[in-house]
Amino acid sequence: MELVGISNERQIFYLNIHRSADWVNNLPKSNWLAFAIGEEKDIEAYSELAEKCIANNVLYLCAAGPNCELIHDVFDETIVELKIKNKQSIESPEDFENSPMTTWHHNFSEGFWFSIASAYSEAGVIDKIICIDYSKGGVKRHLQELIALINSGWLPSDEEIEKPVYDTE
Repeated sequence: MELVGISNERQIFYLNIHRSADWVNNLPKSNWLAFAIGEEKDIEAYSELAEKCIANNVLYLCAAGPNCELIHDVFDETIVELKIKNKQSIESPEDFENSPMTTWHHNFSEGFWFSIASAYSEAGVIDKIICIDYSKGGVKRHLQELIALINSGWLPSDEEIEKPVYDTE
């Protein structure tokens, strides 16, 4: 896991799943948001992501990329499955008050901006964003460019500034 920037008093780390065999051991234990980037339709991988993030007390999940809705749905399903497994109630919205919030964003840049500038949790202060990248090429460079833009006052619009350019490293 690599620190790629700081914005809005949040440290932003990058982790490419394909280049880190022990990625789970790098996850924080508190006060963090997962920004998951998914290209492939890999329900098994996203289920593992959800289980590991929840076990490490993630406060928020923002998903981006071509399969952002799938990541979001799998994450929400995992929250419900774990509540059922632990014999916890799932009858009312209040039963999910301490569960991580989840969002998905088709506009990659807007989703990343949201992670930095808007996402918050009543359960704790988010001070770390872990960008968990499932893409084959990686988007680290694009994230670094967005951090610089956000730190200079950039706000997202309806048009994405550019599609992520996948790193070749």
